[in-house]
Amino acid sequence: MQPSTPRSGLALQSIELFRGLSPACLQHIANRCAWWVLEPHTQLLQNQQVAFVCSGSLRIATYSANGKEVSFSERGAGSHIGDIAALEGHTGTAFGTTLEPTVLATLDRHAFTELLHQEPLLAHRVIHSLTARIRRLSERVVQLSTLGAPARLHAELLRLCEAAGIDAQGQAHLQPLPSHAILASMIGANREQVTRALNALAKQGLVRKTGAHSLSVLDVAALRRRVMAGE
Repeated sequence: MQPSTPRSGLALQSIELFRGLSPACLQHIANRCAWWVLEPHTQLLQNQQVAFVCSGSLRIATYSANGKEVSFSERGAGSHIGDIAALEGHTGTAFGTTLEPTVLATLDRHAFTELLHQEPLLAHRVIHSLTARIRRLSERVVQLSTLGAPARLHAELLRLCEAAGIDAQGQAHLQPLPSHAILASMIGANREQVTRALNALAKQGLVRKTGAHSLSVLDVAALRRRVMAGE
């Protein structure tokens, strides 16, 4: 991969970590970043850099002890990855793969930690981001320990709905929808279990497949009630 032409600080305005920073500060950060325009299915190197997703999306995964790829989240425009490895000073085991054409800005760990010392607001945002991630991981551990595969899929679908946005009719449209294999990896199940659970939801009128890689959830409130009931 070769870096692209540097961009204006305006390109960083959508990054959640940088919300509220002055235009001058954003331009300072932009000048220190390397910029990348990546094709779909590009795997990011594990190199202690923090990557900011200006547009596009990534799937975050790691490998289990037996070499199986395990996906555990997706990151869209406005998000970031690599902060934990940068703060620890170690190369992480997780990696990102682009799901669509994606523009990234990257900072090496030294520039990132220097910015945390210079900008208290940025440091506060990083702390908030890490605590939110810990909370989500704790919820996932509970789900893996107490819920069956269909219930875990319902919880993951609800999370995807909330990330995609719920319209005035109480529906959500998931596009692109992760493949059944990726959904299975994210909830600790197998592809056949995901397929059966989605087919059951379709028969009950809760979801409708709208394309090869898209799904409409027709009643998000009903899905939420199932999740709250542990179903």
